[in-house]
Amino acid sequence: MANNLSELGTAPYQRQLDELMAERSMLEKSWSTKDARMTVVAGELDNLQKVRTFFIRITNLTQQKVKNYLETAANHAISAVFPSRDFQFDVEFGSSRGRTECRLTINEGEIPYDLRGDMGGSILSVLGLSLRVALRGCQKPKRRNVILMDEPFMHVDKNLMEFVGRILKELANQAKIQIIMITHEPTLAQFGDSVHNVECSNRVSTVTSSNIAPAISVPKTRIRRK
Repeated sequence: MANNLSELGTAPYQRQLDELMAERSMLEKSWSTKDARMTVVAGELDNLQKVRTFFIRITNLTQQKVKNYLETAANHAISAVFPSRDFQFDVEFGSSRGRTECRLTINEGEIPYDLRGDMGGSILSVLGLSLRVALRGCQKPKRRNVILMDEPFMHVDKNLMEFVGRILKELANQAKIQIIMITHEPTLAQFGDSVHNVECSNRVSTVTSSNIAPAISVPKTRIRRK
């Protein structure tokens, strides 16, 4: 009788103990699962960090190659047209608000050049052409090797037209592209492989064409990539 009463008296406590033991077991299993998941997540984070580091290195290398390529092409063209001026074209990459930015500057010596000056338009015309040709060479897949230009050097000093024609011819030869240009400058026209003269009289246009050999020989110069 006493044993039965004792058993009856402890039964509720035993059930509570069993419930607590079961909850403990579930918590231990849950913790084990979470611990395993934490290990997996830590491994994934480590892999993502390695991928991020890899992409940063590739980005930096790509930016450096683009910088060297554009600076070499542009400075070569500028020095050919303005041999007596100490111009230097620079490309700098940076980051702002999580986005990559590219800053283009022109210095004369160590002084930033004011593009609003008298020759600003001349430099921009030559710089624009050289960058256009250089960027076309970077395209993958390559597009058709034809560039159309309408009076691209209207701001360039007429005394510099021969230098412009030389660099124009040289860029076309090196990049293996065809340049179709509209111009009123006879000096530039003489560098063309073919010339089409358009004359308008009484609202009627007359076109005369001729295939010509280059009037001025252009030495081949290889632009070296750093």
